Amino acid sequence: MSVQFCRGAIRRVGSSGVFPRLHTSSRTSEIDNNSNARSAGKRRLSRILRTGALALLALTSAPFRRNVGLARAESIPDSGFYIAVGYARLQSSEDVYVFGATNLPEGSVLNVEVENYIGEGSTITSKGAVAKVGSDHLFRADLLPKKGAEFKNNMICNIIFAYKPQDPVVQTVTGTHGERLGDPARNSQVLTVSGGQILEATTVVHD
Repeated sequence: MSVQFCRGAIRRVGSSGVFPRLHTSSRTSEIDNNSNARSAGKRRLSRILRTGALALLALTSAPFRRNVGLARAESIPDSGFYIAVGYARLQSSEDVYVFGATNLPEGSVLNVEVENYIGEGSTITSKGAVAKVGSDHLFRADLLPKKGAEFKNNMICNIIFAYKPQDPVVQTVTGTHGERLGDPARNSQVLTVSGGQILEATTVVHD
């Protein structure tokens, strides 16, 4: 299962990639729909800021194990796992460089993508890219745009840990279906999808 499939299951089911055509003749309905979309965007941006602060606190308050061979002995953090995005830097219209840290085990594979904005009708503008968590628990990725697309300031960068495909040693810590990633009620980066749980962090692209 690809990450886009996972995310589509929770965010983009039924989306055609463009804003849907309004079939009502009522101007009030159009205004209500726009208002709801703006409210949803504001709520998600608030979650981004809140979980970013929590993630940085979690990552700086506990030592990391450096050997993936010790993964079986690692304990699950009290508040679960986090992804802290340092930045998603707009190098040019054809290059976004992403850097961050995480308390996920060494060897974890993260899927990284850029979409044009938050909300219904948003589309992925980057080619598929992955970042692997190193022994220092940092990750890096260079993203390229899809054909005909270009990167701009204020686009949205998503970093996602999906429960598969992952190394079996990593799954020993996070769970074969992400069930050990954390409690969604306590960690807003943990999202429930069909078949299990994923971890998602979001930030804004800037130069």
